[in-house]
Amino acid sequence: MLECYLRYLRSGGSLKHGLRLSLSLILLAAILAISASAASFTVVLDKESYSYGDTVTVKVEGILPCDLATLKVVSPEREDVKVLLVSRSDLLEGVKIKIPSIPVDGWVAGTYRVDVVCGSERASATFELKARPPPPPKPRLPIVHVTVVEEESGRPIPKAVVVAYTVEGKVTDVKETNYEGKAALSVRKTTMTIVARAAGYYISERRVNVNGSSIDVTLKLKRIERIDVLEQRLDQVAMKVNTLSDRVEEAYGKVVLIDTKLIALTKQLQSLATKLNNMEEVMKDIECRVKALEEAVKSLIDKVFGG
Repeated sequence: MLECYLRYLRSGGSLKHGLRLSLSLILLAAILAISASAASFTVVLDKESYSYGDTVTVKVEGILPCDLATLKVVSPEREDVKVLLVSRSDLLEGVKIKIPSIPVDGWVAGTYRVDVVCGSERASATFELKARPPPPPKPRLPIVHVTVVEEESGRPIPKAVVVAYTVEGKVTDVKETNYEGKAALSVRKTTMTIVARAAGYYISERRVNVNGSSIDVTLKLKRIERIDVLEQRLDQVAMKVNTLSDRVEEAYGKVVLIDTKLIALTKQLQSLATKLNNMEEVMKDIECRVKALEEAVKSLIDKVFGG
């Protein structure tokens, strides 16, 4: 081709026309090369379209001039999502390619090309991968409309946390009340426990039976007394304790005085008992003397009147 181009220039042809001639010759040579390298086999798929989770079966028909061939699956984004080195016998029987069940690793919905390359020969086939259908909508759960108010005033409590529990203790929903003290909880059609808590208030809960699509619940929270009020009450209790302590000390003094008097009285009783003991001994001595005197008088009488 270069020799023809030089001959053309030597014969007086212009450079512009020479370039056109060269391009035409190059294009003709490329067309002839493509025609000469046309594949002696074709790629056949078992279906024209697939869904996620399906299996693609790839076969070749015709003469496969090599023992091993390269099989490629090219995505709509021109990325190789699958590259395999397969034998002639496998391609004639059918090579199976599993499509993922979800869009991962470049498997997106669209048109795919399957290439089988055997030496200098290539054949292709295309298939369509259908998009995944959207998941079915979840069934709507019953709603508990909760209103949280202050027990004393009935005013709504914003930013209170409300929680829905099943009887097994499983949480189904957690929400925060709005400025009106309201929140909507998704629950199950069963017995539920609704709990509300807020800063500065005691926790409140209520058990409800959910049968329909919605239910209204009002929870009243009792305010926790402030620290200054509690300190004032503690001071009052301390004063009462001090007063009681003074009374106890006064009573203790009286008890000590009584105890002192009891000790003195005990000593007096002991002295009296000693005196009584001494008197008893004197009385015994007197009784002995009286008895001896009686015996002497009797003896004297017997002597006087008896003689």
